[in-house]
Amino acid sequence: MQQVFVKVFLSLRSFDQRAAFTTWLYKITVNECWDYLRKKRVRPLM
Repeated sequence: MQQVFVKVFLSLRSFDQRAAFTTWLYKITVNECWDYLRKKRVRPLM
C-alpha cells in the first residue's frame, strides 16, 4: 500500500484531469499488485 501512495505522489503531475481520479488510482493499485505478484513468483531451479 505504501508503494501505491509513493507512486501516486510522484505521478500526480502526469494525471490527466479529464479522467476520474479514482479510476487512475485504481489502475495504479492494480498494476502495483501485479508487479508485486510477478516479483514474488518462485522460479524452479534447473
